[in-house]
Amino acid sequence: MSLIGDRYPRKSCGADKFPGKAGVTITRVAESIANWISETVSRIRAYIASDEFRKFIRRLVTWIESAVLWFGEVIAGLVSVGRRFVKSDGFRNGVRSGRDLAVVARNKALRSGEWITHQLYVIATSEFVKTGIATTADLFYVCLPKPRQQVIAAAALVFIAMLLVVLVPESERTDPVPETASIESLPESTVIDSGLVIESIESRIPNFAEVPAGRERKAAFFGYFLPIVEKENRAILKTRQRLDDWYQDRDQLSADEVSEISEIATRYRIEDFDIDSDVSWAKLMNRVDVVPPSLAIAQSANESAWGTSRFARKGYNFFGQWCYRKGCGLVPKKRDANKTHEVAAFDSPQESVKMYIRNLNSNRAYKSLRDLRAKLRRSNKPVTGHELAAGLKRYSERGLEYVRELREMISYNKLAVYDTF
Repeated sequence: MSLIGDRYPRKSCGADKFPGKAGVTITRVAESIANWISETVSRIRAYIASDEFRKFIRRLVTWIESAVLWFGEVIAGLVSVGRRFVKSDGFRNGVRSGRDLAVVARNKALRSGEWITHQLYVIATSEFVKTGIATTADLFYVCLPKPRQQVIAAAALVFIAMLLVVLVPESERTDPVPETASIESLPESTVIDSGLVIESIESRIPNFAEVPAGRERKAAFFGYFLPIVEKENRAILKTRQRLDDWYQDRDQLSADEVSEISEIATRYRIEDFDIDSDVSWAKLMNRVDVVPPSLAIAQSANESAWGTSRFARKGYNFFGQWCYRKGCGLVPKKRDANKTHEVAAFDSPQESVKMYIRNLNSNRAYKSLRDLRAKLRRSNKPVTGHELAAGLKRYSERGLEYVRELREMISYNKLAVYDTF
């Protein structure tokens, strides 16, 4: 027996007891958690199965439906207001004003650029600059006396010049903006067309044959006819609005109003107009409507060879309109012997535009055009020249080829931007 063992007997520290207590504690905690979870699940199940929960779900679904319906009504209202605003005269006038201001700003910027370029040219060709260049050349030879140095410097200058040629856009080098000074009768510009500065004029017609063919002639031609077509369309829309107001109150019309309505119907070749007939009113509203500017401009350019034809210059006829009374116009040089028609002569280009639009709106040959336009109106779709061109197959003997040509002109010259009516 060890003395140490006898003197200091080993005692138990209770380590063998702790595992048992810890196990009991963990078991109790686990049981408590399991009981709590089970009790919670039971309560949730009971609540879900209760009438109170069903009522809550019904109220929630009803609230969601109400919120969705309210949101839908708000969106529909905003869309309706937006559509009315876009179609309003105020919005259209605002777009036109913005477009005009943009053009004026661009014109002024271009003219400023031209002025700066001219001043730079004057400076570059002045005696002072020439003397400076000569002095610089002398210094060049003094500072770089060796041939090798001169070759390196010359090569560097050539490289810089080539770099500038590459970086400057080709359009600015070879296709300058037309100078407005070349068109004597054109004042401030008001419209832009696919990069062209279009000059707006209404006072007197320019001699398009004297305007250089291409961009400048297009700018002059479009700029001259666009305001004329828009003015006529605005007058038609005003008449159309008055007709709509009269139709809404047709039971309270005065004798003068009835007479005026009958005059409008006669002007649009409706001889059997009945003021009490919805069919008559629909037929009248189908005719009293605008012609898209893109279509009118494309046709006038096509029919008058951009304003240079004999009929355009001598008879202000830009749409190839015929008449059948002797002396009413100009006799075509290639008219068949058995034909008696003439190409109508007008007092002004404005009258030519007015009669062209009235012809499309009243001649039975263009009923399909009017039906297309009415269909677009009913569908709340924009009335465009590209769409209405399909109704002009009878305008020319070329038929569908003529329609295709008009659409190509509208697309190539980006005329659809003017169809804002």
